[in-house]
Amino acid sequence: MLTNSDKKYLNRILNWPQSEWVTREQYKKQIREEDDPEDDDEEKKEEERKRRKFLENKLDLITKGRSTFSHGNSWLSVKHYFQEIQENYQYNNILLDDLEFTYNTYKDYKKAYGIMDFTDMLALTLAPDIILPNYDILFVDECQDLNPLMWGVLDKMFKGTGDKQIYLAGDDDQSIYGFNCADPDTFLFRECDKKEKLEKSYRLPKKIKDFSQSIIKEISPEFREEKEFSPKTKIVGGKDTGEVVQGEIIDVFDLDEIEKDFSKEDWIMCARTNAWAFNFKKQLVKKNLLWKSKSTVGTKRDFNYSIKDKVVETLTIWDNLKKGHKVEGRQICDLIQRIDKKFLRVLKKEHVKEKSNLFLSDLSYDRNDLLIKNIFKQEFSFDKEWFNFIVFNKKHVPEAGRYKKGVKINLFDDQEEIQRYIIEIWKKDPTLRESNITVGTIHSVKGREATNVVVCDVWGSLCMHNYKNTTPFFRREEIRCAYVAVTRSKGTLYMYRPACNTNYGEDHFPLLEREKYE
Repeated sequence: MLTNSDKKYLNRILNWPQSEWVTREQYKKQIREEDDPEDDDEEKKEEERKRRKFLENKLDLITKGRSTFSHGNSWLSVKHYFQEIQENYQYNNILLDDLEFTYNTYKDYKKAYGIMDFTDMLALTLAPDIILPNYDILFVDECQDLNPLMWGVLDKMFKGTGDKQIYLAGDDDQSIYGFNCADPDTFLFRECDKKEKLEKSYRLPKKIKDFSQSIIKEISPEFREEKEFSPKTKIVGGKDTGEVVQGEIIDVFDLDEIEKDFSKEDWIMCARTNAWAFNFKKQLVKKNLLWKSKSTVGTKRDFNYSIKDKVVETLTIWDNLKKGHKVEGRQICDLIQRIDKKFLRVLKKEHVKEKSNLFLSDLSYDRNDLLIKNIFKQEFSFDKEWFNFIVFNKKHVPEAGRYKKGVKINLFDDQEEIQRYIIEIWKKDPTLRESNITVGTIHSVKGREATNVVVCDVWGSLCMHNYKNTTPFFRREEIRCAYVAVTRSKGTLYMYRPACNTNYGEDHFPLLEREKYE
């Protein structure tokens, strides 16, 4: 599958002749080595990020076009999407000729290195020579989020021989993947033998259920399935008492107004865009709390954390050496890169993994080996805590920031704050992985629930533009986004209403106003 290092290399060689492409192993090694140095050129990194973002926008367009499958898995599907369907002005700086060049290069790139993306997997499934298993019963969840290509795969599975049953589960009110070519109508008006609606919510207390219904009913019945269901009731001793749970909705204009302890119970903190989710992260940094966010498609994990895996790996190496265990030579080299240079007798650049003459990658070493090789100065000791000697930096926490009135605000003010944040969380949990707080966009928390949910009511300029000025389809999608956000809560819903800058097009989403539930 396509990895981040694959995308990084594609970004670099997009305009190179294929004869100059190196092997996949070689470029992965190059990418790793470039990620290692301590001193980074910020200007160069920013330019690289801009080029990478431009490429990702083009790949995004290509994926969406292929997902429509209007002309099969071909450039014509992409061209049709670009010219006839998409109306998102974040793509305004992309020209059709450049997009076609990128499409062809990307296709050649994947073929040359034997890799594929998720859309390739789906498209290949529809090839005539691919025979799918002949299942008797199919269960499909979240059907409102399927795009035409996905429906094509599903139809092929269902058209096999024999008597088959297919159960399609979904909620058109939660269809928020129009940007990925999903259309709730495909699910809503699909022919079926029987349709059942759930008559009770096991998640939503009454106040939150009523609030959510006031939002979703802004969509005309012509474009949604009307649903009537009762709210959550109390369960005592495993039995339903029938007593309705009321729940609560609380307005806050500053996150400090939330009186509950974030370290207690479970939490979801979500916003329409990552820019406004940043405020949640800044608050959690201030309180020295670890949070998690949903991983991107294609990764091997469900979540990423506010302290990266590199920190966990470094402290695991430290802990193993402290206990007298042996560790691999490449891990020793990784640890040396993290030790404050004032405690080292050697130069870090001489002990980058796979280049060190003292610590060979295929051999193992313990703490005594390090002392014998005279790596550390006298004041260094494995008998003290790691934070006396190990220094972490911005590479070890999320690269997050947002612009406010043209000025960039970083998630961490400086390296000292990063170090302090990691230390304080480690003191509470040495695994650095225990967190009951999920932070992200509304799309990233869809399908999840929590006792406490904080929803930011500010919609960014693109989202407000979709709600106010584009087609009814996009307007309905923004309404459903608001509905999905508030329906994550099992108990308390906090409506976070920070000040925003309407001059930049952002605004408070009108359907989330207080009077909607008073």
